[in-house]
Amino acid sequence: MKSKPVIQFAILAILLAGNAVAQQTGLCGNAFVNPFGWGPFDYLNPIDHATKENIPTLEKHHFNINVQMGRSQGQTGSILGDLRFILRACPNHHPALNVLIKYHVRNQPLVPPTESVSCYLERASQFNPEDGMVYMLKGIYLARTGKNEQALTAYQRGLELVPDAADLHYNVGLLYAELGRLEKANEHAVRAYTLGAQLPGLKRKLIRLDAWNPDIATSAEVTATDHEEESQ
Repeated sequence: MKSKPVIQFAILAILLAGNAVAQQTGLCGNAFVNPFGWGPFDYLNPIDHATKENIPTLEKHHFNINVQMGRSQGQTGSILGDLRFILRACPNHHPALNVLIKYHVRNQPLVPPTESVSCYLERASQFNPEDGMVYMLKGIYLARTGKNEQALTAYQRGLELVPDAADLHYNVGLLYAELGRLEKANEHAVRAYTLGAQLPGLKRKLIRLDAWNPDIATSAEVTATDHEEESQ
């Protein structure tokens, strides 16, 4: 008889394989159809009357402090239930996606393929292909799960869409530092802080590595340069 750890490992392997298949074959579902029958709404469209009225209501009932902090006990039940409700009604809800990523990376819950982080991110980019912050979140998830090259690709797509996003440059800088590409890390760090990034972690890391140089010239051209290099 198989031991419990072996069985759990086998189940996890099956679910991970299912996640990949779901994403590749389009089984993540249609982002424009909410099984709960409400929405969907675009997180980036505050002009839309329905979005202005419904996203605050959605957050009031499903995004309390427990959910925001990533606690297993959410607002109406389990945190995954609350996040599922939010992200089906608003597929590109950035804060909810961020919580989902952190929760999955930390706890590695066993979920059906359509409820995987990959599928939530797929539906988010399907719903609004021009939302660069979704690609940033995708890059964060890929980097935290060891898929660094795929993370760079996601970040580069994000930078094409929102070249002046401080948080995006900050996360790109972190990944380049992790990869030992310190000159690139510094370029994006300086760009991030110029754009208003507040977190000191990246700067401190570069100082420890003797790679912090705030005097370099930075501009939106950093994005184009990175893209050309990654394409070679």
